[in-house]
Order: sequence, then structure tokens, then C-alpha cells
Amino acid sequence: MESKICTKCKAEQPIGDFYTRTDQWGTRPKSQCKECESKSKARPLDVIPDLEGEIWLPMTRVEKHYVVSNMGRARRAR
Repeated sequence: MESKICTKCKAEQPIGDFYTRTDQWGTRPKSQCKECESKSKARPLDVIPDLEGEIWLPMTRVEKHYVVSNMGRARRAR
């Protein structure tokens, strides 16, 4: 059985535990296992919950699709 070492958790796992990607060199497994890759996914910018007393204003020097709060956080405009 073919295996690969995950670059994040450093565990040797079967190739089936890795997502694949296709590029100019062909189809091959990604460097992180499925479990580590799913843990490292960041939350989308539009699902950041509001904090108490937080006020969101549109960003003026960037695309109007984003807003920034008085607490220094940024997200997609809803």
C-alpha cells in the first residue's frame, strides 16, 4: 500500500487520506492530509460574528465589498 507523510502533522498515512490536485505535472496528492487540511481552513470573512459594541463601516481605499470594525476586524460586506 502506498503512503505519504503529511507536512503538517508529520504522520505517515495512506495516499487515500490525501486530496489530489492536477497541475502541469499531472494528478498527485496534496502535501497535507485531509484531516489537517480541513482543520486549517479559515472561516470565510462573511461569517465573522459581531462582538458587543462593534460598529462596521465600509473600507474607503479598498473595494467596497469589505467592511472594517471599530475593533480592527475586517469581513465581506453583507
